[in-house]
Amino acid sequence: MRRNDKFFPAPFQPPGFTILEVLIALTAALLLMLGLTRAYKLLGSRITERQSQLELSSKLRDVALRMRDELSRATCQMKPPASASGSEGYLVYHEGPFTSSTTVLGSTQTPTPRNTGFFPDTRYGDIDDYLAFTARAEKDSPFVGFIPQGILWAQRFASGQLTPDEISRINHIDATRLVPFYSEYAEIAYWASPRYTRSGDGTLRYDQPNLLSASTTPTTTAPRFRDANGDLLPDRLDLHRRVLLIRPDLNMTIEEMFVSNATMAARAGYNGLNIIAFNPATPFVPDTIPTIPFLTRDAAGEIYIRPLSFGSGAQGNLDFYRPNTAGVNPLLAPNPTVPRMNAPGIWWDPSDANRFNHPSPSWLTGLARMQQVMDLSISRETVTWPSLSAAFPTRTDLFASPPSPTAAPEQVAYRGMPSNVVRANDLGQLTRPENRFGFVRIPEPILSGTSGSTGLESSSMPQLALCPPHDYLHSRFTSTPTPPQGATVSEHVQGPPWPTTFPAQADDPRLDIVPTSDIDFLNPYGRFTMTTFLRPEFALVDRMSDAGAGLQEAGERPEIINRGGSDVVATDVVSFDIRIFDPSAPHFIWEGRDRVPGNLGDDDGDGISPDDTRAAGAPVIEIDELGIAGSDDEVVPIDSHRLDEVLIGNGTRNAQGEFDYGSSGGRSNISRFGIVNRGDFVDLNYVRLAGGPMRGLFHRDIVNGNALMLQNIDAFESPFSGIQLPTVTVGTQTFVPFTDAYQDSGRFLLRRGGSQSISSFYQPIYDTWTDSYATDDFDQEGFNGGPYTREPLSGTGTVSGTYTERRVPQANAAAGPQSANMQIQGVLGLSYRRWTSARSSVNSGGEFAAQSAGIIQIAPTSTTPFKIEPPIPQPLRALKITIRVDDFSAETIRQQTVIQEF
Repeated sequence: MRRNDKFFPAPFQPPGFTILEVLIALTAALLLMLGLTRAYKLLGSRITERQSQLELSSKLRDVALRMRDELSRATCQMKPPASASGSEGYLVYHEGPFTSSTTVLGSTQTPTPRNTGFFPDTRYGDIDDYLAFTARAEKDSPFVGFIPQGILWAQRFASGQLTPDEISRINHIDATRLVPFYSEYAEIAYWASPRYTRSGDGTLRYDQPNLLSASTTPTTTAPRFRDANGDLLPDRLDLHRRVLLIRPDLNMTIEEMFVSNATMAARAGYNGLNIIAFNPATPFVPDTIPTIPFLTRDAAGEIYIRPLSFGSGAQGNLDFYRPNTAGVNPLLAPNPTVPRMNAPGIWWDPSDANRFNHPSPSWLTGLARMQQVMDLSISRETVTWPSLSAAFPTRTDLFASPPSPTAAPEQVAYRGMPSNVVRANDLGQLTRPENRFGFVRIPEPILSGTSGSTGLESSSMPQLALCPPHDYLHSRFTSTPTPPQGATVSEHVQGPPWPTTFPAQADDPRLDIVPTSDIDFLNPYGRFTMTTFLRPEFALVDRMSDAGAGLQEAGERPEIINRGGSDVVATDVVSFDIRIFDPSAPHFIWEGRDRVPGNLGDDDGDGISPDDTRAAGAPVIEIDELGIAGSDDEVVPIDSHRLDEVLIGNGTRNAQGEFDYGSSGGRSNISRFGIVNRGDFVDLNYVRLAGGPMRGLFHRDIVNGNALMLQNIDAFESPFSGIQLPTVTVGTQTFVPFTDAYQDSGRFLLRRGGSQSISSFYQPIYDTWTDSYATDDFDQEGFNGGPYTREPLSGTGTVSGTYTERRVPQANAAAGPQSANMQIQGVLGLSYRRWTSARSSVNSGGEFAAQSAGIIQIAPTSTTPFKIEPPIPQPLRALKITIRVDDFSAETIRQQTVIQEF
């Protein structure tokens, strides 16, 4: 029977979805949303990363293009020495001890890495190089900088170009206002600098506490960069570019200022003649000496020109910004008794009882203070005039011509020394290193440590004003017999925290250690051992004080400069690596673990394979088989971390990391390196750099302490590598000499006394130098009373100053090296240059005797001058500059390279 649906309807079915269906749908939607969120996040991250890459690339491209363009317009011929009469200008490149290998090597406890998975410090490359040169501007696009308006007013005032209305509106505040000015030529300097710790008022802090004890007493008074994580590396670095305009036309002589003021006085009816009040402690300055003028208004309302940088007061003549005298109209006169940023300070003031202790003395950073308020190429005038002070008597034969080479030294106070008279440079003057941005001359008392010395008789040759040696390197250096306070010799040698990775950076590690004082293990070299970053005082800042030179008056506030960061062209820099082209730099290939070039047998088809059976001490014979396809041979470039193995001539190590000189299967275990080519860009003096892959020129067996052979030392001889052969052996010690030119250029600084502020050191530098030292009126040739003498010498003609070269073994801590094995050091007898106040007797037009620089036995005297050579006399062929920037937020690193041929 058929059912009637009319009387039997279907069961009720509510509209919608079941709970299970809803849960399934929600789950699918959530999964979709999670997928979309993830996709958007990835997309956003990619966009952010891409934007960061584009921004970094654009920033680096701008810097690289600018640097390449400026180098292409360098004024110098790059053939040392540069011609001063030809107004060539200069180029100088300094190589610091850091290299691209430093943080890789420093992240390991040789030879076993502390963390084999990740080396967090290795993003840092070479961070302490410096480059400066003179360049001409592009056509119709001059260089621009800022300068106090009063300097430009002085020139217009002297030439009668100021209108009466302009003169009536002149006041001191406007005179100190910075205004733009222009030039066709400029000094340009590039360097990477950390961000330094600053006091609450914005000025630099110089105290450096002892980090190995509870004491926080400052021990070195060196500037300290920011290091929040304590890894001894800067938290952040910036790439700086200073452009200092070359405007010698801004100079005026005292006589010209006098005439201008006299003319104005006669016209305006006031006394403007008495404009110069000389400091009794400062030598009299002749009227014909050029210096920088400054136009201002005095307390009586009179307009006058006076020298910017000297006059009354020990350090200067103007409170450059605000008057500190009550009741003085701030629009009118400055305070004549308060030294300010316009004053470089007395180079060495024997009346200053604290002259040895200032953290930033005037001889070091006096000009840096001035260049905070002017983008002008300036230098201290060298004293050529006698002093009028009774304290500094002159000799009647001062200007005798020609003086006798055997006569007593014509010693005159300050003669040949830097004065506190500042001038604007020309290109010819800039060929001389002492006149350039960032260069200083170190007073003799700092080197000798003789507190009773007046310091007026001599100085070092010009040196780049750098910071003390790196804490990062020193914390990985070990020498005996003096361990850190509280540490046993065993702890000191084996570490951690004192692994033996890098050699000493200068002569005297732990120089400031005395038994009763705290030990500053992180920087024992002294604050004036100049080896690393350019001093931070040379970078533009917002606040500047002269307290570091001991010149701050009671209650005096820091000057408000407000120029901080305006010289920064790139931030978060992790590498600024400059390399020079060395045509003789070797390219090596390691023959691999199979100890034969290429593969075993005859690879080149010449019918012989002598390397299969060569003697243990023989080098690679068939060089042309090295690097054959399918072999285990390995290319070893000049910056390889294995360069120390190349030097020793053995690439085989045992499980303890020790060089393996044994044998197996009837064959020597020694694996060799062969030279396949020459010519590459290198870090200057790469063989000797403390942070370089060579890690010391000499290495010793970590078990018996025997010195390892320098199998391939001859492969590295070059003016650009920093070594000169043959080696010299004295007793049981073997030495690799520095080049003669380095010694004759004055790039060595030999500490000769008990001063704890400096160590013996040298600066690896390429300098186009100058040809004017040979014919100037100063003694750099070793006269100092005659006969000509290579210094340092004692009265008996023996070496009285030394440079100690410490070497450390590449020790595996597990092998337990003994302290005796760490005492690997020797005394290198070196000659060096100093600049004395004796009158030069160079009247031979630059003809010098053929004398070689002292290595161990120094030729003590000569009847003719010792030649002053450039550090590297070879022409500069090319530079390679690599800039690496890290965007920490986007975790992106970009790098740009500039190669400039000359």
